[in-house]
Amino acid sequence: SINSTRNYLLSSILFFISVIEVFLVIEYYATQGKMHEVYSAFFLSILFLNIVTDYYIITQPNLYLSYGKVYLIGTKFAVAYSHIFMVFLYALKRIPESHSFLTRVKALVLILWSFFIIQNVDCNTGLIGLIIAVTLMIFTSKKTRLLYDPILYLGIIFLSTAFVITYTFVLNLSFIKNFVENILGRSSELTGRTWIYGILGKVLMKNPFFGNGFGSSYDIMMNFQHGLLAPNTQNGLTEWLLEGGIVSTVIFLLLIGIIFSRAKKKSISYELNLSCCILYTLAILASVEVTLNKS
Repeated sequence: SINSTRNYLLSSILFFISVIEVFLVIEYYATQGKMHEVYSAFFLSILFLNIVTDYYIITQPNLYLSYGKVYLIGTKFAVAYSHIFMVFLYALKRIPESHSFLTRVKALVLILWSFFIIQNVDCNTGLIGLIIAVTLMIFTSKKTRLLYDPILYLGIIFLSTAFVITYTFVLNLSFIKNFVENILGRSSELTGRTWIYGILGKVLMKNPFFGNGFGSSYDIMMNFQHGLLAPNTQNGLTEWLLEGGIVSTVIFLLLIGIIFSRAKKKSISYELNLSCCILYTLAILASVEVTLNKS
């Protein structure tokens, strides 16, 4: 039995409404040619939250232990992703001045600041995500439509999902094993992820078609097997399968395909390339994190 008083149906309805609201707001500002205002608002909001959060991380480094290893804005993963999005939003906000020396200096400061904080909270996934995002943003050409390809993006998602099946083979590769154990300083069990992947098949078969409801992952995974403390499925697409089932997941993938297909028909732009960079970063990280949900 699941020990929770949370109404998963209500949570699912509210999540659906929030997604529709975000789409409508972005659609309105996009048609009005005012997306720069959206980028600025989001950037200033996340900048403020990060400054306050980082102040306590630096000045009171052990404070988070009093709150169950949770920082002001959430877990170490929330802290890491918040800083990655901050760098991304700054790049979007400053597109008209992207070649300015001062703009590039400020971007470098934000990247170094983010790297320092993410390292400080000991989030290797976040560090890898920051490196992937920045690398993609730097080396993505303005003249290519490659990142707009829906097949390529969906392929990345499917590859990241396949990791829950192929993890034994992948982690036994010598260079992967060396990277995880000697460079990241983690065990080859990926901080318990391999144990979670081992039971995912049984978990997903509980309600395979319609899932268990938005926000149900924590309760289900924590209560599924005695002694196994798993906050979620630790994989992007399997999190969708657990909470929304096959039906919801197929709809989600179809929407992604439609969005990328429409983007492919548009003229190439630096703004669209940057957006693709962060989406590809989330898809890659989805192999070991739940970065395909509210992100």
